[in-house]
Amino acid sequence: MQEINISLNVADDNGNGLRKLIITRVKEEMVEEVKLVKPNVISRMPNHNNTDNWTNDMLLKLSDNLMMTFLNKKNAANELVENPNAEKEYFYIGQYALNGGGSIESTNISSPIGKLESDITICGLGYIASEAIRIAVVDKMEQEKKSINEIKLDEIQNIVVDAKYLTALPVRVFTKENKMQLIEKFRKYDGVTMRVVVMDNQYIDVRLDLNNKIAVIPEAVDITYYLINPSNEFILDLNAENGLSGKDAITKEYFLSEKRKIMHLSIGEGTTEYPVTYNRVYWDEQFKRGSDNGVGTALEVALSELRNNGYSQFNSRQSVMETYLDVDDRFYEDVKSAFEAPLKTQANEILKTLTEELSKAKKVDTLMVYGGGSIAMKPTIKPLLNDLCNRMRVKLLYVPTKYAVELESLGLQAILNKQ
Repeated sequence: MQEINISLNVADDNGNGLRKLIITRVKEEMVEEVKLVKPNVISRMPNHNNTDNWTNDMLLKLSDNLMMTFLNKKNAANELVENPNAEKEYFYIGQYALNGGGSIESTNISSPIGKLESDITICGLGYIASEAIRIAVVDKMEQEKKSINEIKLDEIQNIVVDAKYLTALPVRVFTKENKMQLIEKFRKYDGVTMRVVVMDNQYIDVRLDLNNKIAVIPEAVDITYYLINPSNEFILDLNAENGLSGKDAITKEYFLSEKRKIMHLSIGEGTTEYPVTYNRVYWDEQFKRGSDNGVGTALEVALSELRNNGYSQFNSRQSVMETYLDVDDRFYEDVKSAFEAPLKTQANEILKTLTEELSKAKKVDTLMVYGGGSIAMKPTIKPLLNDLCNRMRVKLLYVPTKYAVELESLGLQAILNKQ
């Protein structure tokens, strides 16, 4: 059977709570791009769920319905060998893992090197496989003018993905050794075939060829590559979020100044980073501090309280956040009550560390706040940051919710597009 070859550029922001990927395909001078913002979790199961009731439509929605196993693996000599556990260990990924009732694995937010220690790498690989299948199906529909219901599985088997892959590590753990350790985690999947479960308990096989095209850079540095050429919409929204107009308004040229020195406040699930960049895209390596504070830490406290009070339906911090963000959820008020007190504690801890870092960085003129944690924390921390920045004569740029989660992946994509 003929292989289906697909070339992709993958910008992967491997967050503690959400995985944000921008997957780009160049085909006949046309650029196709998809953004995935999905739960960064997996669960291991001894088999896969029955999919007799799935329809062909599910082929276009696999990123939310993802079950897969690995047909082969690499041995100690870096050779591909058959995986004897292929039919005994399935990975449920992302939203499907959260809905599946199994034990959830995610990044250990209490460890600064959680991304190096965990198997969460598998989550990103699964999302790449699901997107490759979607692309192959859409191509077949366009080429043969078929509807989704006319697609036959034997027409889209043996997909081979040639991927260029870029991700990032927090600055506090970014060393040459750690960078290489993360690269090696991905290299062990180079050439490995993923078997993805589809309708009627059938499968589609996707081989991932990375060909050593894997790179890891420091977080925060990545977003600067987006800031030097941002969209007009981003600039307009940034000004609106921060009440900037007239001579105070930000323009694209603001980030092009060689004198500009920015402290980044990247608020995540369990960690917050405080790096400094200067002269557009350079990282000041004197500033590599991070703290174990974030929304995820508050969520863990809330999760413990909820479960102690009999709310056994919450099995992960991600499930607590889902309810907190849905005001129509019947448990919204209960979650809000359990969550907001520890959230204020985290905001105050972040403010304390930030004040110390800004005091050291006397030439910093801008504070840029972003990250998934900045959304839930905004009502609590933004007024505190306004007061701090006014006292220290620093311009506060709080990134709008629309961009807060995806800003890192936009920066990674900008770097990939330059290569």
